[in-house]
Amino acid sequence: MKSDFNKLERKLINANASIKPLKIENDKGRLRIRVRRKDISFTKYTFDYSENGIEATLAICRDILADYYRGNFDPTLVKYGLAKPDAPKLTEVRLLPVGDNSEPTLLEIWEAYKALKPDVPKSTLKNRWIPIDRWLSKCPSECLQVSNADKLLAWLRTKHKDGYIEPPLRTLRSAINIAIKLGKIKDNNPMGALIAMLEIDGKNIQIYSKQEAKIILQTFKDGRFDNVNSAYTSAYYAPFVEFRIRTGCRPSEAIALTWDDIKDNGNKCQIVFNKRYSSGQLLQGTKNGIDARIFPCNKQLTDFIRSLPKIDNENNLVFPSYEGTYLDGGNFHSRYWQPIVNKLFTAKAISKELVFYDLRHSFITWLVRDGIDIKTIATICGNSPETIMKYYLATNDDIELPEI
Repeated sequence: MKSDFNKLERKLINANASIKPLKIENDKGRLRIRVRRKDISFTKYTFDYSENGIEATLAICRDILADYYRGNFDPTLVKYGLAKPDAPKLTEVRLLPVGDNSEPTLLEIWEAYKALKPDVPKSTLKNRWIPIDRWLSKCPSECLQVSNADKLLAWLRTKHKDGYIEPPLRTLRSAINIAIKLGKIKDNNPMGALIAMLEIDGKNIQIYSKQEAKIILQTFKDGRFDNVNSAYTSAYYAPFVEFRIRTGCRPSEAIALTWDDIKDNGNKCQIVFNKRYSSGQLLQGTKNGIDARIFPCNKQLTDFIRSLPKIDNENNLVFPSYEGTYLDGGNFHSRYWQPIVNKLFTAKAISKELVFYDLRHSFITWLVRDGIDIKTIATICGNSPETIMKYYLATNDDIELPEI
């Protein structure tokens, strides 16, 4: 069995050596073609991870490269069997029927945006993509013009609360931004101004103090609440928890992190966050559409990373599961994080019970209170200053105002 795997691995390595800049990757038993360049960029799944699958995928790659170097590459990928004829690309959006004006409609922009993003988490599909699909198929035709985005919002408000409208509207804003960058429309993006108008009930953002985070981490390390009958100890997950405390990264980014993403030249250490593992899928880029962000390591974080054991696993993961695969975030939260913080809260060792994701809110708030400027925090954490102020920053209930 292992020899068969090694044979496939060698075949895949040999295939990739001849098709640069394209790359064939094995994603949990499925092959995909991936390339990221300014003039050619896509990710498409092909066949199962087998000898025949590799040969068939290699043949597709050769056809693509032949056209690419001759200057007649088909950006729709239809010619290579990687897309259906009715799946428009944003690069072709001017060829779509656009009505009386010369610019594409919101529906056309949205369909083109979806074609550029073949792999999205199931939660994003449910909470953002499906609502947008429904809105744009049912709204009055006049609402589909970018210049009439205010009319779309007015129509949406007759059917939904602002809190429900906001997340999908942010995704639609991203689609319009790409169309503008590609020169497909000339208007400024109106969605930012419309989102700012939404009246959303303020979320009571809560965080752990640095001391509380240390208590939680130490509890993972010493395993005081472990079930004696459990085969797995909480101490195994302590490095995973500590990494999030020290970086504030999203859980999905920590789960997907590989040793290749850690750049350490002996003098300076940096972390590249460029993928995430969510809902059983390995997705490229960060949650908010950024291809990658670089996180600078201080001495404490550098020493911590250098002390981590390299656990052998197929994907070169920094924090693999016990089985050597990607961690199941939901399983970790329900079986380890939640029971531990519940028992610490019951024992009054910490002031509240928060979900594992809230370590990100905690980290960002610590930086702000330590005097780091919002712009720098936004850059290293991968959010806009606006998003940080609205969704991540907790109020300081212990503040003592100076006397006047």
